[in-house]
Amino acid sequence: MNRHLSNTPGTPVLFFVIAASLLPWSSAVARTIEDILVTAQRIEASLQETPISITALTGDQLRLKGIQTSEQLAGFTPGLQIQRDVIGKVVIRGIGTENFTVAGDPGVALNMDGTYISRSSIAIFDLFDMERVEVLRGPQGTLYGRNATGGAINFITQKPTDEFDMDFQFDAGDYDKLRFEGAVGGPIVDGVLNGRIATLVFDRDGFTDNKFPGVGRGLDELDSRDLFAVRGSLSSEIGRLSLDFRVDYYDDDSNPIPYKYTDDPLVFSGQPGSPYSNPLASQERDVSQGYETDLLNGRSADSVGSWDQTGASLTAAWDLGNDLTLKSISAYRNFQFTWLNDGDGIEEFLVNYYQDDDSDLYTQELQLLSEGDGAWTWILGAYFLYEDSDTDTAIPLAEFGGGVYYVGDAETTAYAGFGQVNWQFADRWSLTAGARYSYEEKEVDYTSELSFIPLTLPVDEDDDWDSITPKVGIDFFLNEDVMFYASVTKGFKSGGFNLIAVQSSYDDEEVWSYEIGSKGTYFDGRLLLNASAFYYDYDDLQVGKVVNLSAVIENAAEATIYGAEIEATALITDNLQFDLGLSLLDTEYDEFLTEDPGLPTGTGEVDLDGNDLPRSPEYSGYVSGLYTLPLPNQASLEFWANLQFTDEQFFTQFNRSNVSEDSYELLNAKLSYVTDDGKWRFSIYGDNLTDEDYFTNALESGVPTPGVDPVVPQYFLGAPRTWGVQVRYRTE
Repeated sequence: MNRHLSNTPGTPVLFFVIAASLLPWSSAVARTIEDILVTAQRIEASLQETPISITALTGDQLRLKGIQTSEQLAGFTPGLQIQRDVIGKVVIRGIGTENFTVAGDPGVALNMDGTYISRSSIAIFDLFDMERVEVLRGPQGTLYGRNATGGAINFITQKPTDEFDMDFQFDAGDYDKLRFEGAVGGPIVDGVLNGRIATLVFDRDGFTDNKFPGVGRGLDELDSRDLFAVRGSLSSEIGRLSLDFRVDYYDDDSNPIPYKYTDDPLVFSGQPGSPYSNPLASQERDVSQGYETDLLNGRSADSVGSWDQTGASLTAAWDLGNDLTLKSISAYRNFQFTWLNDGDGIEEFLVNYYQDDDSDLYTQELQLLSEGDGAWTWILGAYFLYEDSDTDTAIPLAEFGGGVYYVGDAETTAYAGFGQVNWQFADRWSLTAGARYSYEEKEVDYTSELSFIPLTLPVDEDDDWDSITPKVGIDFFLNEDVMFYASVTKGFKSGGFNLIAVQSSYDDEEVWSYEIGSKGTYFDGRLLLNASAFYYDYDDLQVGKVVNLSAVIENAAEATIYGAEIEATALITDNLQFDLGLSLLDTEYDEFLTEDPGLPTGTGEVDLDGNDLPRSPEYSGYVSGLYTLPLPNQASLEFWANLQFTDEQFFTQFNRSNVSEDSYELLNAKLSYVTDDGKWRFSIYGDNLTDEDYFTNALESGVPTPGVDPVVPQYFLGAPRTWGVQVRYRTE
């Protein structure tokens, strides 16, 4: 199979949409584009009046676009890449993470109802009963702090209201897909207590057939779904005190994702019998992966895959009068992650990879907010985080009768204090200034065991990092509909430890971001056009590579990133709407000397100056069109079509041609019948209608053969063409 499965550029699509949006618009248009309220700066404000680069999607927009997982957000958010392998790799403007152990942290902060999600292992999860999602691009060092160098994604769930309401959706499709989500809410005690409960059940066969003989345990199909989730929430207002309590539970026992080995034969250094035939290399949806739960050395795997989490949070807000509010956000979350992978891609048992993590996270945040219509608004805050994690990693090597094992725990303690003020110093001018002080300490205690030597290396270390991350911004309103802004922001991501290698702590990374942008609403509310341009100066960027089966983390000297983004919505008529999102990105390492494990031993360091950062396509984006046809019975038909395009990208810092993917495009569509009262919606949809074969991610195998094959790439295939039908009912 060709590693690069498509060469179709997305540029012609851009010209098409720009031309369409320049068509003469009907003077009879009465509708305007919906104004979305966001809390990206911790104070509720209009999206168009918030001077940072944000993509915001309401719950209805998520359903229209078929966004059912966090991974699918990337197709509708300029500059965002979310890719699946061992973990969910979330990257904004080229910035993400390569350390997926419990002593490392993501580069994009995920927040659920204002509380932090620390583990990348569950960064890809299903969305249900959402009010909206906000994607904040660029460093958010002041208000969000730790590990928001790339940006932040805020998931805001539906809140209980004082009116009874229901919302149910049933989804059935090919691969025996059955997905049900429903929510019921309303008053429990009139005027005092409201509640809501939402649930999700999802079952689907896998996209990929596993031909490994006698694999059993339902693993003959990979990338299946087996998920149950439930969320409960209560809200109450007693005088000046408001309380919001939420609890959620995700039980995800889906089969692991498949890795596609495209080399034939497969050459593994030092392995008897190598090279090995790989007859499935050219068969896109067939693999041969073994899931031997025997980890050798008296160990066995408890599960082949689970991505479970349980969380609870309490938000209390006191109205102190004089436009002052004191808010407390307390949260607990448990993450349980188990993953077993066939590390060789052949029927022989050469090497597997197993990881089992269990993390408990506690966070507490206090905010004092000054809101109102005056010239000054501000926020002061304090933040505390404690995370306690256990990990068990095994890399059994059957040919040697043993393996490499890492067992231990990690503790993280973080403190921060922050403040930000906005001053409207003139009729159309505002100044924003803020800063955050962050301190973080990590302690690790683990053993690295090489059972076939035998050798055991205990590691008991701790380290700490701190930083001050300021922000200064200015915005100017040309009129009430058009705003321009500029900002200088510093981002900080703490250092950490890598618990699948014997190495000391790595350094923190810092970035200075310089950004300008505009947000405008034109033609009486029928055209929304937002644009931004940015430049990043990065120091000590954390970079990963695979060396002798260990994923080593090191700090690159410097990196430079710059680019631009555009988002537009055009309401051509009351019944015709176009949407466009486009990201242009240029990334490169500066002065980065490192050893390449794919080259012969003794080669020494290579200079990666000028190489692209991983997962950083030069362009990516989407084009969508929505046409509504009114029917004589007051019902309507809605036709929605969407084209997503992504330029070529590398998956490692070495920019290898065989660990990359060429440009590709995905075509999606949906046809819906909506009843006259808007309560019932019947839809038929199709995703990836052209059945494009493409890779969303790739890893380098840890068993290269220098001089024969620098690396053995492991690819992850994107979803094939799928279709389904939906029925939704909701009360108004």
